[in-house]
Amino acid sequence: MLSTKLFYHDLSDVIDKVDVSTATTIQSANGNIGDGERYGINLDASLRLGFLGAPGILVTSGLQLEDSSVTDPFLGIDRRLRQGGRGSFRLGYRHDLPVHSLNYGFNFNHSFKGNRKAFDVDKIEDYNSGDFMTTFVEMVGPMGLTYRFETMNLLTGERCRERSRYLGGTIATGYLNEIEDSCSDTGIKYAIKIRGTF
Repeated sequence: MLSTKLFYHDLSDVIDKVDVSTATTIQSANGNIGDGERYGINLDASLRLGFLGAPGILVTSGLQLEDSSVTDPFLGIDRRLRQGGRGSFRLGYRHDLPVHSLNYGFNFNHSFKGNRKAFDVDKIEDYNSGDFMTTFVEMVGPMGLTYRFETMNLLTGERCRERSRYLGGTIATGYLNEIEDSCSDTGIKYAIKIRGTF
């Protein structure tokens, strides 16, 4: 199965940071920065491998490409919406074994990196995140209870932020003072879930 979706959003009164500085203090607040737009395409596909003699295996995939546009109130440039993504790629695999009341599989997600920025009056932050993957094994046991074991963030994908700070004015009138680069991850998580009807 293959499905395609094109989307376009005409945005009015976009809310983002605006300059509310005084004569002595550089500061910002949430405000209306005008109109913008968001557009892209979603592609989703799924394939059951019965033609290979494996009807219990289902492979799914998805591709999302998107972009956006708004006028930055500080620099006067055309840019993406605040932390606006570029899209992602998804891949899933599931194998059902009815004779054993068992299924297992994985889900993988890759976000396209680059230019996911947040603009503020005296700083610009650029965000990136690593690949994310979960695996699972699920079986129906005694008394009809369903037991599921999951691993999450198997690739220990990092979330990173690069922050550029400006002094002596705004990001338009000041000078670049420092660049702060930080990354973190939550580590691999394990979970056991038991589900049933009582």
